[in-house]
Amino acid sequence: MDPILLAAARAFAAKVKANFDTPVRAQPEDQLKAPVVEIIEGCGGLFGRTVEARTEAHVEGLGGRPDVGVAVDRLLTGYVELKAPGKGARAERLTGADHEQWLKFQRIPNLIYTDGSEWSLYRTGALVQRFTLASRLMQDGAKAITPQSAEQLESMLRNFMSWNPIVPTSPKALAEVLAPLCHLVRQDVLAALARPESALEQLAKDWRMFLFPDADDAQFADAYAQTVTY
Repeated sequence: MDPILLAAARAFAAKVKANFDTPVRAQPEDQLKAPVVEIIEGCGGLFGRTVEARTEAHVEGLGGRPDVGVAVDRLLTGYVELKAPGKGARAERLTGADHEQWLKFQRIPNLIYTDGSEWSLYRTGALVQRFTLASRLMQDGAKAITPQSAEQLESMLRNFMSWNPIVPTSPKALAEVLAPLCHLVRQDVLAALARPESALEQLAKDWRMFLFPDADDAQFADAYAQTVTY
């Protein structure tokens, strides 16, 4: 295990512990943001990459904001979603608002979920990699990080940062790649139609007048999304 990477993982754990070891009550996910941004950017430098991580990232058409957006060598690479410590990083098991959020985020092609201790890497909703950094991270901090868990963190971050877009090689593969993007556009169109006097609302009126007079908003959103995406 590279001693520099092990030291970086332990520094991350120490900062997480320090952020939660205070009488000040605060939003749990927010206490993870700075340490996560720092470990991602720091490891990127150790991997020889230029990594920029920014909080409250905006994804067009997603209807939600992942906690951290990550660019590698000036290209957008993926996102990180943070959960309160103890909640875990098994997105497919989340309930309530977290589950509704996952239904949107699972269309992101390169996404990490973490509660600080557990880490999961997903590619368009499919689990690629998962590990537990330390079961007592909040209590023990740096002492909880073993060389093995630091190696697992390094492996996931390398995998995450090395992601490249998949190039479709057939019409079917192209459709599978575009379908999630089409869905995102459709959701954005439906949201725009809900706003009075939006430009898309006027376009929908013209579309019905000249083409499909009986089409409802959902059908217009489908047609618009497919046209724009393809």
